[in-house]
Amino acid sequence: MKRQRWMSAVIISALSALGVSSFAAASSPTGTPAGSAADVKALVAASVKIKALTPTTQSQIATSGGNFAGNYYNLPDGCLTATACVFGDTSSSKTLVLYGDSHIRMWLAPLITIATTNHLKIVIVGHAGCPVAAVTIPGGAYGACAQYRSSGEAVINSLKPQAVLIGERTSYPAYKGTDAQWAAGLQKTLSNLAPSGATVAIMGDIQVFSVTLPTCLAVHPNGVALCTGKNPNKAIPGHETGESNVAKTNHLLYVDPTSWLCTKTLCSPVIGDYLPYSDSQHVAVPYSRYLTTVLATALAPLVSAATR
Repeated sequence: MKRQRWMSAVIISALSALGVSSFAAASSPTGTPAGSAADVKALVAASVKIKALTPTTQSQIATSGGNFAGNYYNLPDGCLTATACVFGDTSSSKTLVLYGDSHIRMWLAPLITIATTNHLKIVIVGHAGCPVAAVTIPGGAYGACAQYRSSGEAVINSLKPQAVLIGERTSYPAYKGTDAQWAAGLQKTLSNLAPSGATVAIMGDIQVFSVTLPTCLAVHPNGVALCTGKNPNKAIPGHETGESNVAKTNHLLYVDPTSWLCTKTLCSPVIGDYLPYSDSQHVAVPYSRYLTTVLATALAPLVSAATR
């Protein structure tokens, strides 16, 4: 599946038509260190009041595609072996598996820092475009997802990792199932992973935008509100509630990143000096790095279990 790389090509074409050069290497807008919980809260609260791009934020439009984690780390669509996608402290005997699609991979930058600091090896398992929950997404592009899940779960069980962090996109327009059905699919996956003996946690999903970012910002540099998303986005609903219910039922750590990106009602496409999204549904690498401290705090119980 090459959908994300295809989307990057679409963005390049759109931006070129607007006179914006194609993206280059990903870069941080400010080089600032990771924000504290208070810093993040303040930036998000102020983000919905931003009306126009600054020269700093406007300059990031050209590099936004390179800030998609799959492009930044040159990840293959499929990470389905124990050695295909390895990061962190690669010499460590203790392993943190990231099991999921691009919605777990988008947290890779801060997770590498967290893992390296705690002497954990990261092994990514999963396939782009395929949810971890054992659900069927209509459409030919998703036809092989059940096979990919089976292969990935076999790898995880053979690895016997100390910890597994699950993350996935939960908002598929083609999927018409309920939260309860999504939860049942995720529960099946958890059962399949039981032989691994790992401590499992779930990284919640983010709100997806209805407009194409960053093209919308290129078209409306003085009208950021026209590109702002809703929280929740009822036009493209996710199944975070189903996931959080599964976590509660199984007494698993569940991390909800929504407050790091959105107020209670809106999700701005600009936060401080960052364009926090590489596209309409992925957190950009520079902003994910800025969230390292809050993510480390949220994942502390999982990291503690992994390093015992």
